[in-house]
Amino acid sequence: MEMNKIPYEIKSSFDNYCVSQFEKAMLSVFDADEQGSLSALSLLLNFNKQVNSYKELKALNIECDILAPTTMQSSSKNKVVKTDKMDARNIAINLANNTYKAVHIPDDEDFKVKEYIRMMNNFKKELKKIKQQILAYILRLGFNYEGKSKWTLAHMKWLRNLEMEGIEKEILNEYLAQYDLLVDKIERFTNRIDEFYNTERYKENVSKLRCFKGIDTTSAITIQVETSDFNRFPNAKAYASFTGLTCGEQ
Repeated sequence: MEMNKIPYEIKSSFDNYCVSQFEKAMLSVFDADEQGSLSALSLLLNFNKQVNSYKELKALNIECDILAPTTMQSSSKNKVVKTDKMDARNIAINLANNTYKAVHIPDDEDFKVKEYIRMMNNFKKELKKIKQQILAYILRLGFNYEGKSKWTLAHMKWLRNLEMEGIEKEILNEYLAQYDLLVDKIERFTNRIDEFYNTERYKENVSKLRCFKGIDTTSAITIQVETSDFNRFPNAKAYASFTGLTCGEQ
C-alpha cells in the first residue's frame, strides 16, 4: 500500500464470525505482497472495540492490534474534523505503513489480578468515605477527639464509648458497623493479594520491586500486573513516560 493511499474499501457491521469469513475470502484473492493491505482492512473493523473483541478475534487466529492514538500519524485535517470514516481510513494507513505503537494487552491471569486489585481499591475509597462521614457526624453533635491520631485503637474506643441516646447512638452504631465491615473486607483482600505474591508467577518480580523504599506487596504487585512485561520498555526513561512519573530515591 502506498503512503496515504487506500486501494480498497468495504463497509460492514462488526461481527467476529463475519470478520473471520471476510479474511478467508480476501486471502484467496490477494497474493502475499498484498497481505499488508488485507491486514489493514480486516483490523480497522475492530478499531473502536474493546479488549474482549480483541481476544475473540485472536481466538479465531486473526492477527489484530489495538492502536495507541497518541502514536498514530495523522493529517491536520484529521485533527480538525473527526468522523468514523476518516478515523477508519487513518487507522488503515497507519496499520499498512506501521506508523503506530500497539497497546499492550495483558494476559488473562494478569487481567484477573488487576481487576481484583481495582476492586480492593474501590472498597478502600468506600472506607475513606465512611471515615469522613463518621467524623463529620460526631462533629455536628459537638464531639471532638483530643488524641493525637485518629482511627487508632484509642480513637475507636473513644468513638464506641461516646455518650449518646436514642437515634443518635443508633446512627453512630450503623456507621461503625459499616466501618468494621469494610476494614474486615480490605484485610481479607490484602491477605488474598499476599497469596498472589507467593505464587511462582509473581514471587521473583514482586520481590525485586519490594526492595524499593515505600513499595509494599500490594503496590509491587499492582505495578507488576499493570506493566506485565518490563522488557517492552527499552530503558527507564521510556517506562517513566509510560507511568507519567519522574521516579527517584534518596
